[in-house]
Amino acid sequence: MNYTLYSISKNNIDVVLNDHLAMALVIEPDDKSMYLDALEGKGAKKSALEKVLSIFSRRHIPSVDNDQEKRFSYQLEWEYLPMQYCFEKESKEKNTPFDFIVSGGQRIGYEIGWDKVRVFAPSEVSSLIREVSEVDSEFIEKNFDAEDMLSRDLFSRKWKMEYAEDTKLDLKRGIKDLGNFLERCKVKGCGFYVVLS
Repeated sequence: MNYTLYSISKNNIDVVLNDHLAMALVIEPDDKSMYLDALEGKGAKKSALEKVLSIFSRRHIPSVDNDQEKRFSYQLEWEYLPMQYCFEKESKEKNTPFDFIVSGGQRIGYEIGWDKVRVFAPSEVSSLIREVSEVDSEFIEKNFDAEDMLSRDLFSRKWKMEYAEDTKLDLKRGIKDLGNFLERCKVKGCGFYVVLS
């Protein structure tokens, strides 16, 4: 499973919180058909013209920002469990700075991939940056235990011990990239949403 974090403007967050189906417009701002399909419900057997006419007779299509400069993403593939492992090994706490990836934010009623979308407001980004910055290269170096992680099935079956150093470097890079993604959100004044696929 992969978690992907996508930037989203404050305006688009407000639109989506008001109309969760508008998430389709955030994803594909130039293609109104996803929104229209979502509005009509899955499997509706109407022509495109009939859908548009019935929708316009009931409500307008929300307007979303379509600024490509503010659209960027970060994908977390296999790294979540090793990140969590390293933190739990050090602190013995159940909560980690990475928990927001799997359970944080405000869940909206629009499903993409395996779960409903979760949205984080711009006001939440600074505290997440502080939490993620606690986990640096030294922290990973100190807590990365390839043998124990392998015994706990944190890697795929194809993974071998000789991959340990490369994996550790990838993990360090992944944490740095996550921090950079959050910093970029802060600088751009935007939030983000999480998709599980």
